[in-house]
Amino acid sequence: LLTMKKVITFSVFCLAFIACHNNSNHSNATSADSTLGLVENCCWKDFNLQSKVKKITEYNYEVEIDDNNNVKRGALVEDYEPIVVKEFTPEGLLARVANYQKEGEAPVLESLYEYDAQNRLISIKRKDADSESTDRYEYSADGYPTACISTYKNNKENMEDKTTYSYELTLTPEGKKVVERNSNSYDQKSYTAKYYNKQNLLVKECFYAGEDPMPQSESVYTYNGKNLCERIEQRTSEKGNPPTISLFFYDKYGNITKSTFDTPAGIEYDEDHRENTNEYVYDDKGNIVQSTIINDENPSIRVYKIEYY
Repeated sequence: LLTMKKVITFSVFCLAFIACHNNSNHSNATSADSTLGLVENCCWKDFNLQSKVKKITEYNYEVEIDDNNNVKRGALVEDYEPIVVKEFTPEGLLARVANYQKEGEAPVLESLYEYDAQNRLISIKRKDADSESTDRYEYSADGYPTACISTYKNNKENMEDKTTYSYELTLTPEGKKVVERNSNSYDQKSYTAKYYNKQNLLVKECFYAGEDPMPQSESVYTYNGKNLCERIEQRTSEKGNPPTISLFFYDKYGNITKSTFDTPAGIEYDEDHRENTNEYVYDDKGNIVQSTIINDENPSIRVYKIEYY
């Protein structure tokens, strides 16, 4: 039980970190904030990139600690493809992502991005040795996402699947509300309600299941003066469980330098504290060329080779 609780809390921490990072940086290339974080990151601003980036090659390395407790770069990671290449158009739109096991070989996974005349992302086509998938986005007349239709085909096992994520938007006195549903959910009455302020920043997210009018879980997001997410408070409907609190700290470029996750002891969780520390090296344009990520679970060093237009 103790191990399961630690797995759960670490999973929540990872989700909180991803959510906060996406909420802080997400913006569409031509219609700022109109995607409400519902569309995959696909432009320079989404990745917090400065100047006209043409291509980024990311190398993921293991971390080694020497006898003097100094952090050193080890070998390329082996648990996943250690080399990721992102290619952008001159307009700043992500065109291609390729994952490699070794440099110079064919990609293990390739993703191609397609846009409409308004520079809105309309499809992502992914392909590896055994399977292929497509995410297709649909938009309202106002430019907000209304659906993401995901199809998957495994050629090796002769298997196909289709999932539709629908987004129903309504205006509220505080800003906007989006109800998100999953066509493949085991509970077809379940949905997630997302609430946004006037700046289109996600401020609250609630998950509902079955006929229960009370949310099964709730996340509340708080931002600093630069609209960067600095705090997430997450609660569940289980009585006796205190909220988990995630805090985020940034450097002058808007990149997360430290994140903490704290949960007091409750029915489902043991008392837990976790930290991520990120150290960056920047080039003269303000883009990261190396990041050192220190935590107890998965420390790593990432090196970025950047080409500009």
